Amino acid sequence: MFVRQVLATKGREVATISQDRTIADALTELNTRRIGALVVTGALPPLTGIFSERDAVRAFASHGADALSMPVSSFMSDDVIICHEAPLPATVPTLCRCPCRHL
Repeated sequence: MFVRQVLATKGREVATISQDRTIADALTELNTRRIGALVVTGALPPLTGIFSERDAVRAFASHGADALSMPVSSFMSDDVIICHEAPLPATVPTLCRCPCRHL
């Protein structure tokens, strides 16, 4: 089984947010959609990063409530691994090797 097959079953919708939007906007979107991460988009396709609940925690730990008005780009993870053509078992070493939870 390939990652693309899992994604086809899951659905094609991808939750995104612009890199210029605030962390408050991102948290509202995460809460509304009941999800844990958003793909961050920017001027260059297809994406510039990913913003997760963990990124929000880092933002609040270092900036407190002021983080709410900061742009998502300040705390997003920008080292994104795209693997839709990979066999599902081949993704396990990647998840173990890098400190990531989303591929």
